[in-house]
Amino acid sequence: GGDALPCALALEIFLRQCRATLAQLKDAGGEGVARLMHGLRGSAATLGATRLSTLCARLEVSPDREQMDAVVTEVERFASAARAFNGFAGSERSRT
Repeated sequence: GGDALPCALALEIFLRQCRATLAQLKDAGGEGVARLMHGLRGSAATLGATRLSTLCARLEVSPDREQMDAVVTEVERFASAARAFNGFAGSERSRT
């Protein structure tokens, strides 16, 4: 259970970053999209969100507004999994 808390915290921080990045994407031009996707790609890869990282890598090279919906969907999918993990981590904390 001791490793769950740092992981839960990392996931919370990552999801805050995702929300901020998605909000910034609405107003970003091509170079801005590439920069935002680069940052999100690296963080996603670090946390093992490989599908999200792959989508971000594609958009980093070739910004495409239509594929932004796929990024939003993948962030939501990952957030759902993270919430489930954080619920588990919370239950582990209460046992110790």
